Amino acid sequence: MAALVEVNGSWRQLYYRSGEPIYEDPALDGISSLLRGRCVGVIHSRRSSRKELKGIGHTHPYHVRSGPAELFFAHNGSVLRKAFNEPDLPYTDSFLLLNELARWIPSLSPREALERLRDSFGPESTSLNSALLYHTLSSTELHVLNYYNLNRAKEEEEYYKLYRWEEYVASSSVAAWLEVGSPLGNGSVVSL
Repeated sequence: MAALVEVNGSWRQLYYRSGEPIYEDPALDGISSLLRGRCVGVIHSRRSSRKELKGIGHTHPYHVRSGPAELFFAHNGSVLRKAFNEPDLPYTDSFLLLNELARWIPSLSPREALERLRDSFGPESTSLNSALLYHTLSSTELHVLNYYNLNRAKEEEEYYKLYRWEEYVASSSVAAWLEVGSPLGNGSVVSL
């Protein structure tokens, strides 16, 4: 979880990662109780496909700094390793994607950087469904990319769709469970 919570006109940052599955983590109730008031954030549950890339160091959302900005990033999908300049680095494809975003963001807006991510890595991915939380002293933004490549898809199309309901975006499974939302267009970037 990465969240910014506005309290009395100033922002507080919550950043929590655990190696435990989100549905089994006993600390999550206490931490989520801090999300009171105006919140902007990302909650992610990851099912790793690579045994060697498990544990707290490989959980989402990832965090890096890019100039004056803090970036928090969560991603569902996979990207072929050959798409990266350094494919043998011992990091998840999601972390490598965040490093690309961090390189681009000083000269591109967060939205433009996600569009570039889609255009650069889309052909080599199953999905680039991502949330990017961007924070500076003067700006807090949340952008979501909904992109899936049916040529590389391993599941039915519905599996890859993201749904929006009011100011929330969720996976198709969460949206179905809550019975809310409308699907985002494939390839779209929305700002919340």
